[in-house]
Amino acid sequence: MGSTVDVVLSGVAALSGLGLLVKATRDRIKSNRALAWPTAEGRVLDSRLREVHDHDGTTWQAYVLYEYTVNSVSYRSDVLQLEAGSSSFTKGAQKTIARYPIGSVVPVYYNPEAPADAMLEPGKMTWFVFLGGILFLIVGIAALIHNL
Repeated sequence: MGSTVDVVLSGVAALSGLGLLVKATRDRIKSNRALAWPTAEGRVLDSRLREVHDHDGTTWQAYVLYEYTVNSVSYRSDVLQLEAGSSSFTKGAQKTIARYPIGSVVPVYYNPEAPADAMLEPGKMTWFVFLGGILFLIVGIAALIHNL
């Protein structure tokens, strides 16, 4: 039987995994629903490879800023797809920014109930949050079983 701290940490890991799975599932549903959202004509204002610095070092992310108008109101967004993330490899991000050169006209999918909520690539998502959730959940449950 493990210590109280071990049991608590195992439970936190399992609950964190469950939380990540819930978030990933909600984002997947939203991303798929966005395929049916109306579109507005948008214009790309900025498109570049952006450095992201965190505790793991430097990674790269495609950054695309675009502007669009819905019901005579202008909006700006930089959401390409949900959970796009960053990578230590630049090839994928470079391909993404090549699809969105500055000044190009793009279809922007926007939420009809909240037009500021928009994205360029609905239905596309990475699986990192989902897989991370599964990993944390499994490790947390296994540690709980071991510690109880």
